[in-house]
Amino acid sequence: MRTLPILLTTAALLGGCRAEYDFIPRAEPPPLQEDHGLWLDMETAPDGAPVAAYYDRNMGAVGFAVGREVDPGVLVWEHEEVDGYPEDGLNPGERGTYLSMEVAPDGTTWISYHDQRRGTLRVSHRVGAKWQEPEVIDTGSGIEPKAGMFTSLQIDASGNPVIAYHDDVEGNLKVAHYDGSAFTVEVAREGTDAVVTDAEGTETTVEADVGEYARLLIDGNTEYIAFYDRAHGELHLLEGFAGAYTHSVIDDGEGADVGQWPSLALDNGDLVVSYQDVTNQDLKFARRSGGSWTREIVDDALYVGADSELLITDGTVSILYFDGQENNVKRAVNTGSQWQLATLGGETTALGFFNEAIQVNGEWVIGCYDYTNRRIHTQAL
Repeated sequence: MRTLPILLTTAALLGGCRAEYDFIPRAEPPPLQEDHGLWLDMETAPDGAPVAAYYDRNMGAVGFAVGREVDPGVLVWEHEEVDGYPEDGLNPGERGTYLSMEVAPDGTTWISYHDQRRGTLRVSHRVGAKWQEPEVIDTGSGIEPKAGMFTSLQIDASGNPVIAYHDDVEGNLKVAHYDGSAFTVEVAREGTDAVVTDAEGTETTVEADVGEYARLLIDGNTEYIAFYDRAHGELHLLEGFAGAYTHSVIDDGEGADVGQWPSLALDNGDLVVSYQDVTNQDLKFARRSGGSWTREIVDDALYVGADSELLITDGTVSILYFDGQENNVKRAVNTGSQWQLATLGGETTALGFFNEAIQVNGEWVIGCYDYTNRRIHTQAL
């Protein structure tokens, strides 16, 4: 879940007619396949149905599923093959890592992802109940290109997809905008080299590398992109729109390496972000109010803070994240004066990978990858 789309009924969208793109499963869902759920992204479709996109590790492909609630917070899935599955006996290669998915208000589903074999950024979209021919958006550069890593897709005010992502060969942050007929790609941020001095006073130059863990949030006509600067070990921010982004630093770490796994949200006009302190393996939280950032440690237990996911429920800020010591999914709730920490699951299975949160039948449901059983895990929040 990146940001939740406005929940509209099919009737409201099409004047009472049943939508061709109806997301309600049309048959009993088949048994789960061998390995569904890596790079999980979940959304609520315009008709209220839960949907999920993921990397099928068994097949090296992009999968999509429509959910049906069988118990509070427990979903079963009807799966669809999107891209990368064998056709006519030919295997097209590994596709689907660094995946991001969003459903537009008209029901069109967009998924961005990385093609590992070719090193390209690809996009697939679903119109009605049919997946269209996938597109290559960025072929990358060099002998072994690596474009389309850490993709983050959102729908803009015009109903078109915007994708922020990392080019690992060029070491920069790119953004692709769709105008209704084609994508245009721009380099949104090029990093700078960092000079590191060791204990003996020897200086080493670290090559510029920005854009990993990119996370996009769109509010009206403003795009916010949080991303990791690997060379400097910092969390950075771009804001604005195509061709006119301004740059700032959210957290320079003060000597620590910070900024992986960011998640963005707006809280009463304040921009808030959760992320990981990589050096100390802590969960951190930052808020920009009145133009100034405040930063705090939310959880300083061992090996926490990865896969953070911000959500705001009834005006309360909370964070889902991974506990790497216990292999659990945890939640931190901001009470106003402190953070209350709780373990939500993982006692008998390894949970907390690629955390998501959506609304199903008016209630919050969390989802993540169950590493033990190699499937999508869901439960009521």
